[in-house]
Amino acid sequence: SPMDTLTIGIIGATTNLTTTNFLKLVQKHQQERRKTNHRYNLDILAICGNQQMSLNVSQLWNETQFSPQSLEKLLQNSPPLVFEEFITHLTQCSGYHKVIVDCSDNSKEYCKFYPKWLSLGFHIVTANSAFLLDSDLYDSIMRFF
Repeated sequence: SPMDTLTIGIIGATTNLTTTNFLKLVQKHQQERRKTNHRYNLDILAICGNQQMSLNVSQLWNETQFSPQSLEKLLQNSPPLVFEEFITHLTQCSGYHKVIVDCSDNSKEYCKFYPKWLSLGFHIVTANSAFLLDSDLYDSIMRFF
């Protein structure tokens, strides 16, 4: 049901450890979920790297085991990143809980969008601490908490 589904968009996806470990955790979670059917469904609907975006990521999960190579191949064969299209795609998808996971390596490039995404009702999961260095950006993000 939509109430137990997390609709996820991943930004800053590269073959770094943050991205790789997160996608492996999602895959493990989904495998466990199929066995028990009592966990949240994690529905990754879009991934963007530094220059490309994929709005159809189902081919990432066609393998038995996720690999950084499959992510690299997916992004290499994807259209250029256009943030407005990426966010519009996620906004239009059904799902009660919409989440953006920032896997970038402390890039302020992505952080500057946090206030806008929060205003659209997205939750943000991040290890990116670049926004802490900009007090105005930090304050605009903290308004939502």
